[in-house]
Amino acid sequence: MDLYASIPKESKQSGLITELRTLILNLYCGIRLLGFRRNVLEQVAVSHDQFILLLGFYGLTVFVASYVMTPNPVFDLFGLGYFSVELLITLLLGFVLTKLTGKQSDLLKLLIITYCILPFRYLISFAVLPDLPETLFATGYAIFVLWGLGICFYIALQLLDQQRLKAALIVLLWLGASYPLANLSFSFWYEDYDYTHEMAAFSDTTLYDVNQEQVYYNQPVLLSNALDPIQPGIEGVTDLFFIGFGSDATQDVFMREIGHVQRVMSEQLGASGRSVALINNLKLINTTPLASSTNLRIALNHLGSKMNRNEDVIFLYLTSHGSMDHELSVQMWPLDLNAVRPEDIKTYLDNAGIRWRIILISACYSGGFI
Repeated sequence: MDLYASIPKESKQSGLITELRTLILNLYCGIRLLGFRRNVLEQVAVSHDQFILLLGFYGLTVFVASYVMTPNPVFDLFGLGYFSVELLITLLLGFVLTKLTGKQSDLLKLLIITYCILPFRYLISFAVLPDLPETLFATGYAIFVLWGLGICFYIALQLLDQQRLKAALIVLLWLGASYPLANLSFSFWYEDYDYTHEMAAFSDTTLYDVNQEQVYYNQPVLLSNALDPIQPGIEGVTDLFFIGFGSDATQDVFMREIGHVQRVMSEQLGASGRSVALINNLKLINTTPLASSTNLRIALNHLGSKMNRNEDVIFLYLTSHGSMDHELSVQMWPLDLNAVRPEDIKTYLDNAGIRWRIILISACYSGGFI
């Protein structure tokens, strides 16, 4: 016999409506907890049904918000992993809390309270923080983190009957367990980049307009134009030298990146007169040296000869696509250029006698270069 089927339909609907109303009240309690309102925990309705509903509401909030905020969204299973790890962290905190209070029921209570709050914290972090002006972003992010720590301490303090030391322990445990997630974005979607605009520069007509032989013969002249103005380091002063290497011509983003970083190095960090850009892009093919392995070696040798090697520093910035084989893509179609490997960079720097070096690589699998 189906016991559930024997329950009147009106009773089932009434139960569902009651749970949804309770869900709204719990979410309202979450908003009040964000404002450190008193006597809120006593008003939170604790049940397994509410936990499942709140968990589902949080997942739906992230699913919809990240979809709306992502241009050309494509579904990404990575969000499920983040969602699961976050739940495991909350379960760990709940387990420790029950050991401190001796009440097994506190595990479910902490889960309910956490997921009353998380949807609103997520909306603020995903939809508000990224839109802050650049000058206020660091401050806004710091306030957001401190606010989260304060909420965690405030809740733990009440669950632990005002035992501050134990509440601080819960905060530290939460901070340590969630730290690996700090630099990851929780989203069920990623942007499907539209390459059609970037690849428009590579139409058949444009490709065959490139005089490959002339491009190769132009390199010594272009390198001389870029390297001859490099000023030597000043004795007794730690000077900064900069080389930008944007090596994939299929997208303008690498060209723009090098230009932006070079301006920052020159205007704010004193690399003016001591910087050079190597870029692969059809728009610059007749004015800027290629970002090739050979040109990088020549440029590093030249800068090494201008540096006071015991005190000056070189900042090498490389941006391109990376591969699982830990090679930096060097693409300048229709030219056939060699990829750049970690051992190439090390050899070039060592042979140039450059002792103090900062290397920043913006590419997939860049960790393999270490």
